[in-house]
Order: sequence, then structure tokens, then C-alpha cells
Amino acid sequence: MRSVLAVILTGLLVLEAGPAVPGTQAETVAQRLRTDFLEVIDRPRVPPAPSPAKLSVERGYRQELLSFASESDERVPLLILKL
Repeated sequence: MRSVLAVILTGLLVLEAGPAVPGTQAETVAQRLRTDFLEVIDRPRVPPAPSPAKLSVERGYRQELLSFASESDERVPLLILKL
């Protein structure tokens, strides 16, 4: 995904930037590039909805296992180890 994004952004920069453009036209090009970039990386926003931590102690380490939502159908696991 990152390589595809890099290729798209490189192409946009090469095609859209062109030669140096004075004043407001350069700002317009920059604004358009920013808008195009934000459209490429836009994802639906979801609340993090963290899960309750599951606590356990093993070999002197306290473990906390929890997760949070990154997308509507995906969760990111998180493991915290404490002495």
C-alpha cells in the first residue's frame, strides 16, 4: 500500500508541479495536491472503542492485553508488560 501511495504521489508531484509558477497559481497547485493526497489516504473514521484489559501475572511480569478499533471491522491488539 505504501509503495502504491508513493508512486501516486510522485506522479502527482511531477505532473502537477511543472515549472515554477509565480504567486497564487503556485498556491492553487499546492492546495490541489494537498486535497488529492487527502482523498487518497482518507479512511472512514470510527471511535477507538477500547476493550477492557485482561490482566495476568506470569514469571514476575504483569501482562495487560487489550485492543482498540482501527476500522469498523478491524481491531488492533495491544500487549503491555510491566515488571
